Amino acid sequence: MQGCHLPLITDTNTLYGGGRSNSLNHLVTAIEHGFGYDVTGAPLIIADGLCGENINEIQIDKKHFNSVKIAGGMVRADSMIVLSHFKGHVLSGFGGAIKNLAMGCAPATGKAEQHLAKPIFRQELCIGCNRCAEVCPGSAISVETRILNIDHNACKGCGECLRVCQVHDIDFDWTVAIPPFLERMAEYAFGALQNKSGRAGFLNFLLNITPDCDCCHGVMQLSFQT
Repeated sequence: MQGCHLPLITDTNTLYGGGRSNSLNHLVTAIEHGFGYDVTGAPLIIADGLCGENINEIQIDKKHFNSVKIAGGMVRADSMIVLSHFKGHVLSGFGGAIKNLAMGCAPATGKAEQHLAKPIFRQELCIGCNRCAEVCPGSAISVETRILNIDHNACKGCGECLRVCQVHDIDFDWTVAIPPFLERMAEYAFGALQNKSGRAGFLNFLLNITPDCDCCHGVMQLSFQT
């Protein structure tokens, strides 16, 4: 950090609910997974504040964004080593350094700006299991005997509904929705590095590669030798 010359470990709060949606739960989750100071020797700081309110607007003047929202702690850091676990991802195809920068350096509001792809569905395929509605962080999906509606105003564009659908009823229009999503991520990654020229390094780990994002529950672990 500016004025501080000690290493730290950092992350930002998630867009969806769960154990990393606010800094208190986030810190507990991190410690439970071995990222405590007694293990790493470095303090852990959630860069966007208690509930995602520590935000800096970074001017980039690109295709999708004139400015992007980057966590204040990330902006204030003098330098950055980006540690990324390479894995699959339902929207981006795979997650690596660019996705880690784009999502990992953004508060929930910045993540939402990137996740603008909205799902579509075919009602005739729906079996009414309600799993999509149960995982939806925006409570955007209405199900009775079948899906009745997906409220795109409430939808966060996270893709959780696609992941849990047993009959592949829910999908994105991949030709329309996904290319702009990838571009938005690239612009956010650019914004995260705006004041880090020559002071950022990247390490990607190909270990226990999963077909879905690490944030998904119950993903199948696949072991690869690197």
